[in-house]
Amino acid sequence: INEITQQLHQAVNEQLGKVGKDAKKVEFLTEEILNRREQLLAFDDREEQLELVEKQFNYVEKTLKNYTDPITDEHGFYLENPPFFEDAFKELIVEGVLHENGKVTYKLSMGIEWSAPINYDDLKRRREMLEKRKREAEKEKQLNSPKVKAMIEYCKEPKNIHELHKFFNQYKYPQGLKRSIVNPLIERGIIKMTMPDKPSSSYQRYYSVSID
Repeated sequence: INEITQQLHQAVNEQLGKVGKDAKKVEFLTEEILNRREQLLAFDDREEQLELVEKQFNYVEKTLKNYTDPITDEHGFYLENPPFFEDAFKELIVEGVLHENGKVTYKLSMGIEWSAPINYDDLKRRREMLEKRKREAEKEKQLNSPKVKAMIEYCKEPKNIHELHKFFNQYKYPQGLKRSIVNPLIERGIIKMTMPDKPSSSYQRYYSVSID
C-alpha cells in the first residue's frame, strides 16, 4: 500500500502541469490501493478468527483431558464416563446432523466438523445393556435381602407357593413371587422342588438346601 501510494503521488504530480490530463493511471493506482485495503481488512478478520479458533481449541483440549480412559465396552463407550460438560457443548456445538446410518456429525463453532465414532443404534444397545445390568443388580440385591434369607430359612421344611406367598407378602399374587424370587433361587440351587418332574403341580412343595 505504501509503495502504490508513492506511485499515486508521483502520478498526480505528473498530471498537475499537463493540459488535457490523463487520469487513467491515477484511477488505476487508487483502485489498487482500495483493493489492498480490502485484502488487509480480510486478513485482519481472519487473524481474529484464528485467535478465536485457537482459544476454542485450547478449551476443547482442556475439556477432553477428562476423557483419557482408554477402556471401552463392546459398543465403544467409556467404562468410566466423566460428567457431561453442558457448558462446553453449548459453546462449541453449532449444529448436529443425524445421518441415515445413525451416525452424528457435529459442526463446531471453530469451523470444523467432527463425527462421533458411535451411532444411534450403538447408543440404543448401550442403553438396553445398562438397563439390563440395572435390573440384574436390583434382582441380585433383592435375592440377598434379609427378607429372602428369612424365607429360605422358613423353607427348611417344604412349603407350597401359597405358604411362601403369605410369608413373603411383598407380591400381590403367588405367581409373582414364584417368577421373581422362587425360580431364581431354584436356578441357583438354593431352593429345590419336591416334585422336580412336575414343576406346575398343585402339590408342589419347595425346600431350602442352603442359606449362603
